Formats: sequence, C-alpha cells, structure tokens
Amino acid sequence: MCLREKVSGSAFNLILGKTGAWLMLLFMIIQLGGSAGTYPIELSNQFFKVIHPYLPMSISIDAFRSTLSIGQSIWPETFIFATILISFNLLILVFFTCHLRQVQRLNFSAPQTH
Repeated sequence: MCLREKVSGSAFNLILGKTGAWLMLLFMIIQLGGSAGTYPIELSNQFFKVIHPYLPMSISIDAFRSTLSIGQSIWPETFIFATILISFNLLILVFFTCHLRQVQRLNFSAPQTH
C-alpha cells in the first residue's frame, strides 16, 4: 500500500468511520481486478476494461512500465498522484479544523469518576 492509498484511506476512515474503511476495502478489491497488474486487461470482463484507465493502481503500473522498459516520461502520472495526495490531505485538514472546537471543549484535566 503506497502513501496515496494510506492518505485516502485515512480520509475515508475519518470522515465516514467504519463505512469508509469498508468502502476502501471494496475499492482495493476492484483495483486488483481492474489494474492489469497480475494479468492483462484483455482477459478481464467489460466492467474492468471500462474502469481500467481511471484506477490509481493502473496509472502507477503504467508509470512503472514506462520507467523500466519504454523510457517515457512519468510527469503526467506524477501530477495525478500529487493531486490525489494534496486533495486528501486538504480533506483531512478540513476535518480536523472542523472538529477542533469539539476537542477544545473537552476538559482533559478534570478527574474522571466511574
């Protein structure tokens, strides 16, 4: 799991709770079938062929292949990943900023009685 998946997973966990974790699990399973990392996309069904170009794992596999064997530039893929990383980091910052008031209202110094 790379950094962008950890950041997006954290954002979904923070914003949606357990539902976000479940959605990220579903997304990761779909990525396994649709990214053409283990077998060619031509062997997949039509659903995976349609979503293949839009999956982050597909983009990273294409960048990896371009770097190793084709020798093409990976700047477009780098831009996409930077955009994803910045977007989800901003979502996390917005979440914590919105919940800062709730945390500031808590009194951590008061003794707790059970």
